[in-house]
Amino acid sequence: MRIRVVQIWGFLMTVLGWIFVACTMAMEGWKISSVGGMGGSSILKVAWYWSSLWRSCFTDSTAVSNCYDFPVLWSVESHIQIVRGLLMAALSVGMLGFVLSMLGMECTFLGGEDLSKYRKIYTSGWCHIISGLLSTSGYAVYAQYVSVEYFNPNFDGLKFDLGTPLFLGWVGSAFQMAGGFFYLWSVCKPLCGQEERDRATAEELFKILDCFLMENGLKWENCISVCSYGAQTMAGMRKGLRTLIKKASSNAEWTHCVIH
Repeated sequence: MRIRVVQIWGFLMTVLGWIFVACTMAMEGWKISSVGGMGGSSILKVAWYWSSLWRSCFTDSTAVSNCYDFPVLWSVESHIQIVRGLLMAALSVGMLGFVLSMLGMECTFLGGEDLSKYRKIYTSGWCHIISGLLSTSGYAVYAQYVSVEYFNPNFDGLKFDLGTPLFLGWVGSAFQMAGGFFYLWSVCKPLCGQEERDRATAEELFKILDCFLMENGLKWENCISVCSYGAQTMAGMRKGLRTLIKKASSNAEWTHCVIH
């Protein structure tokens, strides 16, 4: 149960983090700047300059905007290309992590036996951690480029502040990495063999049941139904306890416990 709860929390955090990172790629205002303001009690003309990964815009005080869409890939500034590449790589690796997590989580019926599922969830955890590191690096590259101009006393051009998408992206990256560490934490003991002696296998459970029936003069042929929760040890189609009981009694049908 502990493994399942930790994995569910990891899944929720990685999903939320991946969505945050994906949203930042479409958001405007990666860097922003304003010109003008108030002069005493008079309101002077104000203009806002802002930019994203895809275009640069100017908005005046009458809310009229003029935008310049960035040209084809190879003519965009190098730091923009780097940030785009890092974020797209982060989203791709994160998507791979989602696929592996769906196959490896204990609460799913996919992915094979327990050891195979543990390996998948372990790999998924590293995918999400790498995804978070890639996206964090992308935001850092963009922030460093903006900050160098902002704090350079010899720079005479328009100086920009960091926009909301960068901070949202850093939060999403942290969520992804935290979820990845949750995945690793959930399977570190089983993969290291520290829980092997405490983990009941389907064969061991079947032996216990078989001995109980023999001691009490009961026959497997009289078993018509088995009810359990949906863990692979109990409900596995190939090597689960339900399959072993089905071999011993062809009339036995398995039912998923409604409480679990």
